[in-house]
Amino acid sequence: MTPFLIALAAIASTPADAPGDARIAFPTRGGIVRMQADGDDALYVQDRHQLWYRAQLYGPCYGLSRSLGIGFDTRGSMDFDRFSTIVVGDERCQIQSLTRSGPPPSKRSRRAGR
Repeated sequence: MTPFLIALAAIASTPADAPGDARIAFPTRGGIVRMQADGDDALYVQDRHQLWYRAQLYGPCYGLSRSLGIGFDTRGSMDFDRFSTIVVGDERCQIQSLTRSGPPPSKRSRRAGR
């Protein structure tokens, strides 16, 4: 087997839903339909297929939890993934991981400490 075919076989056998390796296609063209901040450290996003993802940030993104607008910088890629950046005001916040998740906790359950 040639090195090229070995590399293709390795890529094909990698699970698509491996932790931190989720991707959402075309985030700025309807790929992301809903989002909700999880404090200033993470962001829940829902794709057009109604699946939820949690983007964990490397550090706090000040103002995320009260922002009215969030931008996505995919660095030339057509996918929103762990190499992307979210933009809140003048701040650019690097994503540490993007994983599939359930929906964000409701405000009521967060107040109750659940």
